[in-house]
Amino acid sequence: MTVDVLHAGTQADAKTAKFQVDSALLRELGERLVGQSHIALAELIKNAYDADATVCTVQFGDDEILVSDNGHGMSEDEFLKFWMRIGTTNKQKTLVSRKLKRPITGSKGVGRLSAQFLANQMSLTTSSEEDSSVALIAEVDWDSAIAANELTEAKATYWTKDRTVSFAGQSRHGRAIAFGLSH
Repeated sequence: MTVDVLHAGTQADAKTAKFQVDSALLRELGERLVGQSHIALAELIKNAYDADATVCTVQFGDDEILVSDNGHGMSEDEFLKFWMRIGTTNKQKTLVSRKLKRPITGSKGVGRLSAQFLANQMSLTTSSEEDSSVALIAEVDWDSAIAANELTEAKATYWTKDRTVSFAGQSRHGRAIAFGLSH
């Protein structure tokens, strides 16, 4: 093949195309990348550490697990900008945690996807340290998200309300992730 063949046509004929991402990537980055239940739990605990939690509890029920921490929690804006953005580079840019200046352990922006290894349904409750009177609740049906076809069409349902729950260590702020065992 010659250079002339590779560059046939003119720039005036050029078009642009956007990359597309299949929603099946959620499963690849979460369930298949993690591969084992203890690694999935470790990913959720690492997120608590990165959020300056001093207490992180893991409670096991007959058919459910609850991971709760007293970290700084998330505002609605942080949830939308960071939690809902897969592969964010936020933790790569922020080398230490906000308050305790711990070295950040997460780097790929996919740790939260590990929850799908343990369950098809997940519920996140979080209250930020800045406004602990409000709780954000998000629910993810991983099977529906993966079936969405395009990653940008995968959804989490969320709402805010007055905070009535406490997090690990009876904290007014933090994060709790609950999921029923499915595997």
